[in-house]
Amino acid sequence: MPKLTTFDPKTLAEQKIYETEVLTVGTIRYGKLTMRDMVAIGQVKDEIERSYTIVHRMLVKATPELTIEELADWPGDDFAAIFLHLVRVTDFRGEKSKSGSGSQRKPKTSG
Repeated sequence: MPKLTTFDPKTLAEQKIYETEVLTVGTIRYGKLTMRDMVAIGQVKDEIERSYTIVHRMLVKATPELTIEELADWPGDDFAAIFLHLVRVTDFRGEKSKSGSGSQRKPKTSG
């Protein structure tokens, strides 16, 4: 039987760093978007700029020195692979189990 836990709202603000494997790029480290990130992303009207903002805000949590300008110098196929992978692994809806009743994917955490 799973151990019951008590909800602590303060722990939700603790930033965790996750690792995931992007097939053509390798292992990347990222942090999940916060509500503050999502509001800022929502302000960006241009789709391309929005995709840069999403990737940057997630990767900079694990690599603080990464600038958004550096993303523009990445090969397009690598950027697309990372963007699509990050969007997929952080989809709040998660993957449905065989019964259709919830998420099965749990990213590895480090740090």
